Amino acid sequence: GNGAMPVWWLQLGLNFLWSPVFFTFRSPGMALLVILLLLAGILTFISLTWDKDRAAAALFVPYALWVGFATVLNLSIVWLN
Repeated sequence: GNGAMPVWWLQLGLNFLWSPVFFTFRSPGMALLVILLLLAGILTFISLTWDKDRAAAALFVPYALWVGFATVLNLSIVWLN
């Protein structure tokens, strides 16, 4: 394999982790770390699957854009507080 599935599972776990870190624990700084790792995982998944499974990679592009936007929002909250 191309190592994409462990990356897929990692991004899934980070995705689930972000909300409780941000909202429940009210830790925007730690949530920023989580979402940066999440974005890196998504981009890594796209990179690993682009040549072998274009559909899977392409489906992750809007996800990457959304998480990129959410990262900017999270960073703004950290910056302004």
